[in-house]
Amino acid sequence: MAKGLPYFKFTPTEWMTGDIAFESFELQGCFISICALYWQRDGNLSLEDLSKRIKNDDLISQLTDRFFSVNNGYISVKFLDEQCSERNNTTVTNSKNGKKEGFTQALQT
Repeated sequence: MAKGLPYFKFTPTEWMTGDIAFESFELQGCFISICALYWQRDGNLSLEDLSKRIKNDDLISQLTDRFFSVNNGYISVKFLDEQCSERNNTTVTNSKNGKKEGFTQALQT
């Protein structure tokens, strides 16, 4: 994700009206830091690495199963996974279209 796209979509309205807005600023800051790290690591972030980085297991546990899930020791942030999937689909489509265009141009020459 970070290599192909150095940013993720952040919608202030969704942030301000979502469940995260009812949490402390400390928890909100922790979550957005997790999102940035998750994106930078292309969605490959273990709970162990997260604990080393955040150094506050209580904050992590408050976020777990509410704002991200854990499967086989790795976290998953749904809205970022959706963006990654969308990005991958767009890349595949653009690649196919580029190949078709190149083939068409080759036939015309």
